[in-house]
Amino acid sequence: MKVTDPKLIRRVRILDITMMCLLYIIQACVLGYVMSYLTDKGLTTGQIGFLSAVFGLIAAFLQPILGRISDRSRYFDWKKQLFIISFSIEIIAVLILVFQAKIPSAILFGLFLVGVNCMNPFVFASPFYYERFGIPINFGRVRALGSVSYALMSFVMGQLISRFGLHTVPIAILISTILFTITVFLLPRFEEKPLNYKNLKDDPNRKTAVRGEDRTPFFKKYPSFIRMVAAVFLIMYVFNVCSGFLFQIITHAGGDNSALGIAGAVGAICEVPMIFFFSSLAKKFSVETLILVGAIGFAVRLVIYLFSTTVPMAIFGTALSAVSYAIIAPAVVYYADNEVKSEDAVTGQSYMTMAQVASGIAANLITGFIYDSFGYSAMILSALAIGILAIFVTLSAIRNKNRTAAHS
Repeated sequence: MKVTDPKLIRRVRILDITMMCLLYIIQACVLGYVMSYLTDKGLTTGQIGFLSAVFGLIAAFLQPILGRISDRSRYFDWKKQLFIISFSIEIIAVLILVFQAKIPSAILFGLFLVGVNCMNPFVFASPFYYERFGIPINFGRVRALGSVSYALMSFVMGQLISRFGLHTVPIAILISTILFTITVFLLPRFEEKPLNYKNLKDDPNRKTAVRGEDRTPFFKKYPSFIRMVAAVFLIMYVFNVCSGFLFQIITHAGGDNSALGIAGAVGAICEVPMIFFFSSLAKKFSVETLILVGAIGFAVRLVIYLFSTTVPMAIFGTALSAVSYAIIAPAVVYYADNEVKSEDAVTGQSYMTMAQVASGIAANLITGFIYDSFGYSAMILSALAIGILAIFVTLSAIRNKNRTAAHS
């Protein structure tokens, strides 16, 4: 089926962009203010870190399972699962407004983290889903608008909290998630033409297999994919060091909270153009090559951080987000879409998202311990070692794919 109605095409594009922006607005409320909100409820930094790790592990475990269900079930596709998850977040938001004691707040905010992380692969897969029906949606530009929405909502939430208090956080989550649910409800779901999977090998449109027919284990079908998932885990570990420990990086260079704010703003501003024009870049270079460039970019950032003795030098390292995270963020989504067939699309995105969530847990726990025990240089050097390993694992994934293609 190919959609030709220009009004329907425009409606789908607007709704899909809106869904992406609302996802990042929700993330700005949940991820951006979990520390502030739970600290206000009486939790320590260590307790919040442990809480984030536990619920992050739950999310990482659930993502590929939900993705597999979405790709295999005719009843619980990506749209229905998004609707269920977003509705669950709305219920949690109401509960957190009612039960404001320390322990209930901690558990409910942990469930927020699970819900938001589980939405990511479904939203990321949606532009590619609609493209298969002739509706052109530029993921890079949509993703860039998501980053802009995150930045704007972070600023708005800062103003609201300073004026009305931290109870505005669950209220903002509730309102933005209701809008998200409405958007998901309005998005159309198209039926794909069933194909006989046994004849797929000779079919030029083999990516449109019937749902639920093939039972081959995912990583057996896509042997090079698991290596790239490992590479993404390592790359995003470095990203989480660069972002989660940016305060330590800036203060080591002699900066304060004001410099931290400037560094964060510079990094965000530098990311947007690269993400926005990523689709054009992906037409000139393979996505695997771009992932490799992003991995090298992170290693260069760490070298700069290692030798940063002034705030401008540290901020320059943050500006290199344009050639590191700004490349990796869309590249892994494009890679998953390119490498897997449509019947495994959400599963592929789920594994990539799982790797990113798991890397955040590992980076926070391991890097925090290294910093507290051995200091700043040890923290950066250990991350640099991981970054170099990420480059070699990425190269291994590329070589494995090339060998597989040569023998097929």
